[in-house]
Order: sequence, then structure tokens, then C-alpha cells
Amino acid sequence: MKIAALARQARESLGKGLEALQAGDAPERMLAVAQPLAKAMGTLVEMEAAPPALARKASESVLAALREALGLLQLPQNAQLPAAEAGMGSVAEALGLVKQIFESTEGMARPMSGKTQLGSTQLAGTPVAAPVAPPAPAPAPAAAKPSAAKPAKPAVIEPKPAAVQPAAAKVEPPKVRAEPIPEDLQRELEAPLRAVEAALGAHSATNFYKGLAAGDIVASGGLFVATYQVPEVGEPLLLKITMPGGYAFEAKGVVAWRRDVQVSTPASGETPGFGAQFSEISDEGRGLIQRYVRNREPLFHDDA
Repeated sequence: MKIAALARQARESLGKGLEALQAGDAPERMLAVAQPLAKAMGTLVEMEAAPPALARKASESVLAALREALGLLQLPQNAQLPAAEAGMGSVAEALGLVKQIFESTEGMARPMSGKTQLGSTQLAGTPVAAPVAPPAPAPAPAAAKPSAAKPAKPAVIEPKPAAVQPAAAKVEPPKVRAEPIPEDLQRELEAPLRAVEAALGAHSATNFYKGLAAGDIVASGGLFVATYQVPEVGEPLLLKITMPGGYAFEAKGVVAWRRDVQVSTPASGETPGFGAQFSEISDEGRGLIQRYVRNREPLFHDDA
């Protein structure tokens, strides 16, 4: 039988099987079988009009698609279905027809381009080998077979190491010999600050002061402490300040000026004591000072 007739008969058989698989009572999983069948039918249509040699070559893909469909139809969940039984019959019939095309020698019975006729010997149980194509022209001497020629390794250009510059000599700072602190100054630094009690009241002689240029008391003024024990100017002190209402805080200060007992007389109305500028004070202390001076006017002291 001619190859074209075998291909047409196989296609018609698959058409019946595909129709059974697409019936209304067939489950949806049968659509998976329809895909390889449709592929095989499309190739068979081309084989009907193709030259024998090309048709035989295309039959390989048809056989693969039919074996795939047959394997799906033989699954346990599909084998007992009526649609599967009908499909298996059609696929088996088409498989036999396509196998005849694959094993056919008709495509190699014709002379090719005036050359000697090529044939093939069929072994028992073995498909006939594909027709041998005419020998290709000898390649040019410069051409090398890809399998024989090893690709040349790309030249690896090793980067030249950068010239190492000698490390600059580390310049050590000159060592300064620490002079020993005099013992009297060391004792003064280690000694605790002299604490001075400063009690503020509504009419107390002790009061905050500010310069004639006004401004903030902490920045441009200080605290006047009324006392007969007047310290020396420049002496650091620890001021323990108490205010009405039970408020109290501590601050560090330095004696800025003093009013001696000799110049303070009842007639002059001046009280002996000293003025201390704040050198260290907390935010709480600043707030208490601002609250106090809102209710009592601070003293004035001429800084000149």
C-alpha cells in the first residue's frame, strides 16, 4: 500500500477515536489524551502529500505521540471507561499503519540525483535505517571538526601588581614630660569644696543679684550671701541654697566680689557678705531661680 494511503487510513482511524474521547459522557481527564492524538493527526495530513523519504522521517514523531496517548488510555483510572476502550482500538489500529510507513522501503527505491540507488537491509525485529544522504563535499582544509578541535583557552592577562609604595614613617608626637603637680596645689584640687549655706526668704539679706546691664542672673549675675565670714575672691564654693516652700538645690560658684565688715555699717544699710557667680548649676536650679525672682526683685551690683 502506498505511504499516502497508509497515512490517510491512520488519520481516519484516529479521528474516530478522538470523537469518542470528546463525547459528552467522557470525563474531562480524557482531554489530556486528545492532545497527542490531535498532534499525530496534523502530522499525518502533511505526510499524505510529502515525498516518501520525508513521510517516513515524520512517522517517527507520529509513533511517539501515539505511544503517549496509548499510555494515558491504559492508566487504571481510564482503562475501564467506554471512551477509553474506543480510543485504544483506534490508536492501536493507527499505530500499526504508521509502523508500516516507518518500516517501508518505498522511499529508498528511487534513484537520487542520478546517483547509485541506496537500499537498506531489514534486520529481524529492527526498523530499517533511515536513507543515507549523498556524501557531503569535503570540508576545506582550514575547517576543523568541532568534536576534534578543542577550544583555545582564552589568554588570561594577569594584572600586574601595583608598585608598593614604602609606608611613610609613622611620626610619633614628641613625648612631653609631665611636670609633677606641687603638693599644695594637689591637696587643694583633691580637697572637697567649701560648703556655704544660703537661706533665701521674702525679706532676707541673702538674695540673687544682677549687674546694672541686667540680663540673665545665671549668665550675668549670681547670688549674694550675707555673712560675716567673707571668703577670698576667686575661692570656689559649693552653694547649698534653700527657698521658701521647702525648695532647695545645690550649685557650684566662685567668689566674684566681697563686702567687708569694715565698710558695712548700720548707717550705710549694707550687710557684709560676698557675691558668687555660678560655675555649675542644674536645670532644676535655673527653674527655681526664675520662679524666685518673679516674686522678689534681685539686687543690683555694679560690675565696673
